[in-house]
Amino acid sequence: ALNYAEKYLGPEDSTTLKLRSTYGYILIQSGNYNKGEQVLKSGLKSAERKFNGSRVHIDMLGNLAMCFYYSGKFEESETGYLEQIGLMEKTDLKNGVLYAQAVNNLGVLYAEMKRYEEAEPLYLLSKKVRKDIYGEKHPIYGQSLNNLAVLYKNTKRFEEAEAMYIENLNIQKNLSESSYARALHNFAIYYSA
Repeated sequence: ALNYAEKYLGPEDSTTLKLRSTYGYILIQSGNYNKGEQVLKSGLKSAERKFNGSRVHIDMLGNLAMCFYYSGKFEESETGYLEQIGLMEKTDLKNGVLYAQAVNNLGVLYAEMKRYEEAEPLYLLSKKVRKDIYGEKHPIYGQSLNNLAVLYKNTKRFEEAEAMYIENLNIQKNLSESSYARALHNFAIYYSA
């Protein structure tokens, strides 16, 4: 589909760039980080030039930041997420689903780097936005609770961690068995530590 779009629509058409971003994402999810990075970097230049600040540009930035994260290139990942979030804060995407995910992703990056003081406000913001969008019974809201629980555990704030694990467990038990099992597993890890 990407080759067809490049041939008939042109390499800088918005549809072509959306397909390029999706293809880059698929490459990342399959573990092909070098190829994903190449695909996304080439598309990002066009997206910045023709669609600066648009959803196409913002998606491309987020996918490239994720690619850098999985490749262990944390500084580049941080730069990408900060730029993505900054652009969304100037648009109607602020406080939306993509914004909550980007803020969460930057929090995950900071937590991985043991920069917990920077991760926590991002996790809290993502939790608030997800609560506003999905409500308190949605598994994506539960993901925010789990991220906070892990952060609190890692910073030895055990009572806060336990409260987050329990709240997430109560959400997941009403969903699928696999969601509940994963939440139980995370809670068990907390108690075994």
